[in-house]
Amino acid sequence: TSPYDGRVLGWDEATGRYWQLFVNGEASSVGASSVNLRAGDTVMWYYAADGASLPSEGDTTNPDAERPELDADWPGFAGGSAGATVTTPTPTEAADLAWKYDFKDGASWATVSDLLVVGGDVYLVASGKIQRIDGDTGKPVATTPTGEDTQYICRPVYADGLIVVAYDGGKLAAYTADTLTCVWKTASFAPEGSERKYQAMSSLTVSNGFVYAMFSPQNGDNPTTEGVMVCVSLKDGSTKWVKRTGTAAQENTGGFYWAGAAASGDDLIVGDDFGKVALIDGKTGMELSSVTVSGPCRAGIVAAETSKAGEGSYLAVTKSDGVLHKIERVGDELRLAGSVKFSATSTSTPAVVQGKAVVCGSDSLKYPVNGTISVIDIATMTLEKSVVAGTGQSQSAPLISVQGDGVYAYFTCNSVPGGVYRYKLGDDAAEQLFVPEGDMQNYCLASIVADAEGNLYYTNDSGTLFKLSAAPSFAVSFESNGGSAVSTFRVAQGKPMTRPGDPTREGHLFLGWFSDEQLTQAWDFSRPVTGDMTLYAKWGEDVNGGGVRPPIDSGGLNPPSSQGDSSSSATSQSVSPSPSYSTKVVSTYGVVATRSPLSGVTQSSAALVAADDEKASSAMQGSANDASSSAKKESPAVGSAFATAADTSSASATLNPFAVAGIAVGVVALAGVMVYFVVARRRA
Repeated sequence: TSPYDGRVLGWDEATGRYWQLFVNGEASSVGASSVNLRAGDTVMWYYAADGASLPSEGDTTNPDAERPELDADWPGFAGGSAGATVTTPTPTEAADLAWKYDFKDGASWATVSDLLVVGGDVYLVASGKIQRIDGDTGKPVATTPTGEDTQYICRPVYADGLIVVAYDGGKLAAYTADTLTCVWKTASFAPEGSERKYQAMSSLTVSNGFVYAMFSPQNGDNPTTEGVMVCVSLKDGSTKWVKRTGTAAQENTGGFYWAGAAASGDDLIVGDDFGKVALIDGKTGMELSSVTVSGPCRAGIVAAETSKAGEGSYLAVTKSDGVLHKIERVGDELRLAGSVKFSATSTSTPAVVQGKAVVCGSDSLKYPVNGTISVIDIATMTLEKSVVAGTGQSQSAPLISVQGDGVYAYFTCNSVPGGVYRYKLGDDAAEQLFVPEGDMQNYCLASIVADAEGNLYYTNDSGTLFKLSAAPSFAVSFESNGGSAVSTFRVAQGKPMTRPGDPTREGHLFLGWFSDEQLTQAWDFSRPVTGDMTLYAKWGEDVNGGGVRPPIDSGGLNPPSSQGDSSSSATSQSVSPSPSYSTKVVSTYGVVATRSPLSGVTQSSAALVAADDEKASSAMQGSANDASSSAKKESPAVGSAFATAADTSSASATLNPFAVAGIAVGVVALAGVMVYFVVARRRA
């Protein structure tokens, strides 16, 4: 009987497999009764045919392992297909540390994946293991060695009872969500000889029973020049198609760096590091259409408002200029529909809520850099608000929580102390919601995730996973009385709830929500919720057929005729004015900081790149914009050193030539230092 899964296994004539004895990793040449064991010997029984070797740690798969049916509160990066928006009562005034978990496994530092929340537990990949952490206690429930590398980050996804993980070297593997049994693992999709270069930093997308993944070699702050996009079966990991890009395909396209594809009907929309946003046929991997935006897309593409067939509007962020682009799909064609500058630079995947895009970034290309969070009206592509938060670029995808008293965004900034910021949409300032203590303070690239109860989870570079407790709440369920389903809301006790989107019912008009089954007491959504309750939908007959939903609004924008051409440039595109930041950030710890606003002048996309005086130092500090948090941690003077070097470019021409030569030598030396940090230790 197999101790692995309880199956009864014996001699299999068809495959030649039987239980073999291995001692110290080698097949025994004698039977078990004839083996003389010594202290320290290891013994293993392995069900295999003659000549088989023991699998490497993490390479064992069991394709027949049962796949559990578990609900996912957070199935993937930026909320997976559900989007990064919840309606649970997340902490709004302060957050308590419920528990902490050290995932470094005794090391001084460890990389960690983005987090999943499935079945009430938290999943992460760190220290060479995939780990399931009990959501109530913070204790490991199950761990499995991966046998693979993740040098920087990876972004797992949950679907159909499986946790799917991408690994460096261009590999994918799937594990059961309960026992973390590996059910399949692919071979490397990287070009032969390049396996060690290809990294797994892009998001995974699951659609129609397939997993879509992207891998590329990192290239510092320069555009990634090659990559591979793959489609494999979620069920067994078999390959459906492989699409190579850039030099790997002998074409002038880029690779994928922190990219993420949005499912669009049966297809995908993805941005690359050369600024091309492409519509990819989900069945074949063929490119159907593309548009060019103003810089590298180092963030996920997000659906703003789409039909089941995938038509509608999508959002893309470009890193080099901090611009949000709206792209519309009409049939099998993509068109640029508008753009707005919101930040100096950004690698943040936006969240969509109530017709707004919420996205993070930074207020400067030079150190010191401060994180920002911005709110953009998607219909008009206008910037409504940008506020400065803490020190360090905000590279997280914001978590959005819709509550009775407003909409809240949660995010992090990549600097010490590595805590959590909270911003209420419409406010003039962000607040620091949680600050780690002592040696748990460190840099932070992470995005925050939430569970069904509104608890928050995140990690920082101290090697700690944090759980922050939420407010007590009541459950409000909705009986739609024949209409489309409406999800249950969790509402903070004693607070009003946000009105949900109206349900639909063919041939009927929705007349409102009522607190009684007889439909006599209309519910007032400004009223506090004082207990668990059910609301009931009331309907009237739609005699005039006026209940049809209007078509998607393009916001009245008329994109240039060249935008439908995949070879056209976006430089002539009209762009809304640069943001003017609110100048304060209020911390619950009493810290107030002031920042200088960016220019408010309307610019073309070509002019959205940094000004010429900033370009003078870009050769030195460009890589620093994306430099790893660990590099910053080990060399805190790097940023200020580059700012100083850049400032010397505007010095008077009467400077002593020997002094100028000395400065030049120093600049070259500093550039060399940064090359080392970016190449050797880069995480961003």
